[in-house]
Amino acid sequence: MGTGAVLGALRWAAQALRPKRNPLRRNLDRWTAAVMALLVGLALASVPVAAAVGSGMHQRLGERSAAQHAERTPVTARLVEPARMTILGGGSPQTQRVLFHAPVTWRDAAGRPHGGWAEISSAAVAVGDEVEVWVDDRGAVVAPPLGADRALASAISVGVLLVFGSGVCCGVALVLVRRVADARAHRAWAREWEVVRPRWDHRGPAGAG
Repeated sequence: MGTGAVLGALRWAAQALRPKRNPLRRNLDRWTAAVMALLVGLALASVPVAAAVGSGMHQRLGERSAAQHAERTPVTARLVEPARMTILGGGSPQTQRVLFHAPVTWRDAAGRPHGGWAEISSAAVAVGDEVEVWVDDRGAVVAPPLGADRALASAISVGVLLVFGSGVCCGVALVLVRRVADARAHRAWAREWEVVRPRWDHRGPAGAG
């Protein structure tokens, strides 16, 4: 069910809903076109719904980001051993994620030493180099807080996926409704032809005169 099938169904529905009288237009055509118009309306209505969902998600993620920034503190640490690589996910390289972790040490505001394992950007950092890590109020290494750009990107992605998903579902439903209506119309034409054909055969050349 490609774009051409969906556009064809929409053009047919627009013709079927025209107020101009057409003796070939059946009640089934009008009802089918009305259902298709309703589906299009639902797809269009999904746009503000998706915007509201994305806006709500952005607000929640923003609150989470603010809370994480309040609970976590960046500190400057120093690598004590070379970084170790970890590969997450299987299958193709496109689905894999490579992480680098290394033991680090740092001192808090009171000068007390601390140590732990931290995720670093790459294995290019050498022993003794300084890196930024985030720690919680207990002094444990934690993940960096959620950034504002990441929160916005996540909210936009959710909204776009909702609109895209509703559009795909609407397109599939449009084509299916049209095909079901065509199948019913063909069966009705077949029944009518069984009634009309004997009359035409009787009035044809064989019955003339």
